Amino acid sequence: MVLVLVLHQWARVNKAMGPLNAALYSRGELSMRALRQLITILFNAAEYGSGVMICQVWKAFDKLVRDVATRALGLFNTPGIPMEFLLGELGLWTSEARFAMHTLRVWSAIMVMPDTERPRRAWAALVAECNERHNPPNTLVARVRQVLRWINREDCFDNGLPQPGGADDAPTHKELIHAWASQQWRQRIEATYLRHHYSMVATQKIAYVEVYEHMSLEVKMVDTRCRGEIWCGRSREGRKEGIPREERVCLLCGNDVETVSHYYGSCPHWAALRAAVQAAVRECRYISGWFTERIGTFETNRAAWVRMLLGAPFEEALGLGAEYNVPTARLRFLITSYAFDRSVSEEDVQRARRALRDRKWILRVTGPIKVQWYRERAALGGFTSIL
Repeated sequence: MVLVLVLHQWARVNKAMGPLNAALYSRGELSMRALRQLITILFNAAEYGSGVMICQVWKAFDKLVRDVATRALGLFNTPGIPMEFLLGELGLWTSEARFAMHTLRVWSAIMVMPDTERPRRAWAALVAECNERHNPPNTLVARVRQVLRWINREDCFDNGLPQPGGADDAPTHKELIHAWASQQWRQRIEATYLRHHYSMVATQKIAYVEVYEHMSLEVKMVDTRCRGEIWCGRSREGRKEGIPREERVCLLCGNDVETVSHYYGSCPHWAALRAAVQAAVRECRYISGWFTERIGTFETNRAAWVRMLLGAPFEEALGLGAEYNVPTARLRFLITSYAFDRSVSEEDVQRARRALRDRKWILRVTGPIKVQWYRERAALGGFTSIL
């Protein structure tokens, strides 16, 4: 029966992989939101298999997911990219975090049961056996202990995690895993790869899901390459050629090192495209006056414009206000709550609607110009465009 269930999940994966591969190879009009949904099917199958068979099937999925994510982000010939970066760019958790989440979910469900219940008695027997065998690896008990160690809750092993809603308003196991996974993501990106990416966009969140809702595959590929310095600029290519950083000057103007900030923010060669971006944002009638007043111009607020073009969280764009850093899910929750129970003020709802609308139209009006920008730079550098 277990084999039949696992094979059924594999059939679902194979069925999803057909259109996914076709869309990736053909560079069709598949949105990033649809792509994330298809990739999530792979994780769901892995999670189901681990729950049925109590085994780690995640490693077998890592290579498959890595291949799909690499293709989706246009990073075909870029070896050594950590999984944290690939999945973070797609707004997804790593498989390690999902497996830890699943482990705590099963354990928490058991620990809230009375001692007389059969699952709780079975758990007590597993713990006793594990203790007798000196905590052998690759068992459910050992995995629970390892995950609790990760989130600094080892003292909760015998009694279970505190339930949310109590006097101390204890965090849920999902919130604890989310905080741990966010910290791991930040540390690994900083320690192993993409220091520029880390300094630009790292926050307490794992990923910025709101960025993907109105973004085409082409735009996301450009953003990923520029944000991670995996592109055709001199800051990247000069490093591969062993040229000192201060000598990797822009070949188009010779004024400064050709970083993404220089490319988007100050290189005179791209003045026309920079003006087109500025005009598109400031003249779009769907973007609120509140936003355009605070974003200013490239000359007065260059850092904010560069970070905005890189798809960074809005808190990183200087002077834009805290409300633009609120996740999309939270903004929608404010609007929904007001519609059903009026638990939030009408002013908060209006701010939430304004932030959602602004995000949507900023992505739409800047996306095509960024793609054109990147294509021209790739052609000038003699690179075949990835788009």
